[in-house]
Amino acid sequence: MTKILRFKTAAGIFHVARDGGGRYHILFNDESMGDYGDMIDAIEGFVHESGFYIIHPEMAYPLDTFDLGIPDDISGWEPC
Repeated sequence: MTKILRFKTAAGIFHVARDGGGRYHILFNDESMGDYGDMIDAIEGFVHESGFYIIHPEMAYPLDTFDLGIPDDISGWEPC
């Protein structure tokens, strides 16, 4: 996968990446949190869908991604 955008949070860095088939993925620790047909849908879908939890890499407890302040606007992400 090719990483295109990133957003840094207190728990780590999230990426938007494109796979070889043209699908877009939200990645955390290089694991896909979901795939989408286009980049805007990937960001908006990930931010607005409920039920995404990650395990904090240092403290090993679950975090709701909603609480990490990840923007749903592409302008809030930076290029890789």
